[in-house]
Amino acid sequence: MLNHEKRSLYEEIYQLICDVVLVPDEEMKINSKVYPYEMVRQRFMSLRFEHVIYVTECMAENFGKVSNIRNYLITALYNAPLTIQNHSDQNFREANHTKVITRYEYESGERLKALQDAGVIKKYF
Repeated sequence: MLNHEKRSLYEEIYQLICDVVLVPDEEMKINSKVYPYEMVRQRFMSLRFEHVIYVTECMAENFGKVSNIRNYLITALYNAPLTIQNHSDQNFREANHTKVITRYEYESGERLKALQDAGVIKKYF
């Protein structure tokens, strides 16, 4: 069960998301850049609870002064769907002292091996 402090934090974030989604405007300024409102709205509508947890964890690691917490949270929430996977991969690499390979790297490696096995490509090293 969530303690009162976390519940309050999540409630504030929920209210902020509602403000962004339910109060239309022509455009929105996020991190000093202007975006079409509908684009911002769609991004916010795609947020899941894991994104909110990710943002709150990142906030907990930030010890600097945030002068405008509303803008900070809007920016963090807007970017969360674009950055959460890299954050998770980085945490995994740090915890396991290993490299996470991309699907492209994996598939390219399989393709290279298949070509080598077929004799199309010779291995010179």
